[in-house]
Amino acid sequence: MERRLVIEFEGVLAPDNRVTVRTLTKTLSPVQRAVDCIVYYEHFGVVRKFSILPRDFYDSADLYLGAPEANCVSVPLLKEKGRQITQRLRNFLETPYAKAAEEVQPPSPLSRDIVNAQNNIAHDNVETTTHEKLVEHKEQREREYIEAKVVEQINKSLSPIRSSSVGGDDYISLETFDEAGTTRFEFSPARAKRFNSIATNKRLGPIAFFEGTLHGLLENNSQVFPFVGEFRSNATGRKHNQKLLIPHEELAFKLSPANLTKKTIQFYAAPLTSYGAFDEVRGDIVLIQVVN
Repeated sequence: MERRLVIEFEGVLAPDNRVTVRTLTKTLSPVQRAVDCIVYYEHFGVVRKFSILPRDFYDSADLYLGAPEANCVSVPLLKEKGRQITQRLRNFLETPYAKAAEEVQPPSPLSRDIVNAQNNIAHDNVETTTHEKLVEHKEQREREYIEAKVVEQINKSLSPIRSSSVGGDDYISLETFDEAGTTRFEFSPARAKRFNSIATNKRLGPIAFFEGTLHGLLENNSQVFPFVGEFRSNATGRKHNQKLLIPHEELAFKLSPANLTKKTIQFYAAPLTSYGAFDEVRGDIVLIQVVN
């Protein structure tokens, strides 16, 4: 049986049953990256921040554009792993797609979560862990991270339908075809916007104790994180850089003397999660309190 993914455009995105190259590029490139993530995960068992599929594995991930059918773009998946790809796409999209059917409760501002975490640490009112323990048990969250990366890319592929120029009845749909049958995910502008809120929701993960060295400290063009550092953790042998997001100037000043000195710093921080997932090895962390 032919295994394929079909992307369909309706409305102003497909005038006269045609689709612009600009719209195709914005849609198909993220879909290809989502498939790359799945193939990377199937080969290596884990996906990290900045993971890129090696060229040797392109044959397992490349999508081939089928003959357009009116306002429909057909993307066959004819490789051996085609069913795994469509099956994983289906499984990863089902939950956020269902949630996006109704209005999404706006999350509390991330800045409020940071203040709450700082107060809880100051009053010893929170259970903490260590970066070492997060790394030791990373397999518990690795599936969550691959799911989050795929959802992130599919969300990016929907950017054309969130344009202000589209109408309420316009849509982009994704359909998976394989031995398990056909599953259709149809995104109207409203549903795509709600899906975006779900896919991009950033929260604080578990508060953990970190120890390592600071290899850069810069002002950042962000109201929530006006300073950012480059941190290397002892838990990973200082082999990987992590972005240390600093919520205010006072904390940055406390770290400044240790910048580029190889002096060990200690602090409490929380991983910054996206769609509930984070990368324990390379992911961004939010500084909560400096210990030393």
